[in-house]
Amino acid sequence: MDPITLTSVGTVVIAEGIKFLYGQAGELLKRMRERSERGQPAGPNDVQPVQVNLPTEAFDGQLAQPKIHYPALEKVQAELYQLRKFLADYADGLAPVDVTNTQLLAAVDSTRLLLEAVYGQRITFKGESRETSGPAVHGKIDVDKILGEAIAVKARLAKTGSITGRINANEISKDAKATAIELDTIGE
Repeated sequence: MDPITLTSVGTVVIAEGIKFLYGQAGELLKRMRERSERGQPAGPNDVQPVQVNLPTEAFDGQLAQPKIHYPALEKVQAELYQLRKFLADYADGLAPVDVTNTQLLAAVDSTRLLLEAVYGQRITFKGESRETSGPAVHGKIDVDKILGEAIAVKARLAKTGSITGRINANEISKDAKATAIELDTIGE
């Protein structure tokens, strides 16, 4: 994501978004510190459901059953800590939010991207040219020739979120099969 695209979002939306991102970063960093104090390292499949409500005045959509992915958080915690420090005065209202400040917008976008990695879902500002907040799956196949079976996205269950599948092939052989999206269930 190019942080310059956030200039079209608006000062009020960015200001409210900064408060949310700053708060979430703090909560995640506290959880990591507590785990560290207990001597609890993140395992490869270590996730924890968490309640996260995106403020509707700043974000488009909501997260769907968010979970903290601790391996991702462990990898990004140092950068998240630095970004949170940078955003502190903006979050507290001590520094004015200026949507022409590219350094600020880059920090906002970086913080958002790190939170997306930790929660495994998209977080989209209101007015941003981007898919709404929540889970997103994108499958894409670009090949010259399909000889067997090609499936861009195959899912057993999709209760919510955005799913896109795309196949580009110059040729599909006679007995081959190309499927952009194959779903077993949608919704409840």
